[in-house]
Amino acid sequence: MFCTNCGNKISNADKFCPKCGRDLKSLEDTTKCPKCDADRNAGSFCTKCGFKYQYKPTSSQDVQISKPKNNTVFNVSLLVSIVVGITIVFLAVYYS
Repeated sequence: MFCTNCGNKISNADKFCPKCGRDLKSLEDTTKCPKCDADRNAGSFCTKCGFKYQYKPTSSQDVQISKPKNNTVFNVSLLVSIVVGITIVFLAVYYS
């Protein structure tokens, strides 16, 4: 079997990857090539069909969620623009 996080070869008895520490409780069978079902080697490609092995996250704990952009400068600029616009309209109505 291979760790889906780092690609390190692991045994079926391992509960955690010895290289990266990934929890291996719910891993799918990674001893076979997903394309041709040949026995998987320790490399990055299948020696029978040439399929490139990809290590994808299998749980939500591995997925990195990016924080939303901080739009503080934009929000302040918008607020200032609105205040200036209202002031101009008010002055135009007052002096006409």
